[in-house]
Amino acid sequence: LAYLRPPNDWLLAGEPNANELTVPLIDGHAVAIKGCEDPNSLRGGPMGVAGFDETAYNRALRAVWGDVVQPALADKMGPALFVSTFNGVEDFYRLWERPQVEKEKMPEWKAWTFDAWQVQTVPREELERLTREMPIEEFEQEFLCKPNRTGGIAAREFINRKFPEGNIV
Repeated sequence: LAYLRPPNDWLLAGEPNANELTVPLIDGHAVAIKGCEDPNSLRGGPMGVAGFDETAYNRALRAVWGDVVQPALADKMGPALFVSTFNGVEDFYRLWERPQVEKEKMPEWKAWTFDAWQVQTVPREELERLTREMPIEEFEQEFLCKPNRTGGIAAREFINRKFPEGNIV
């Protein structure tokens, strides 16, 4: 928890608790870091804000968000932030896509993508090297925020190929 400590202690009400993974704040609230492997472990106490990191890799995302966290935030109308690279076209992608496709149903939801060229967290020369060395689908997903739509396909070369009508033997 040392990396959570701001340069000055203007928000902290005490020392971070490394055993409970909590940081007390001056307004009486606390930041708590929790895992999502077991959605039911998140039930119980109050929740005012939720943040998810590497959301696309959370296998229980539907249960964690839909059954536990979203209802827990409802009484305080608390916001949630989902941060991740894509992992194909799965639950996180669908969560990211919905406010763009269903704008009128979800006006308070926003979805953004910021690629590695924009945020400049990876040196330019490293990105250029990776474009030469990585398969294009992997580079685009990991660094350009383009979900890999070919996950699980045994032979990628069949994706856009036109085959004749009827049976192929």
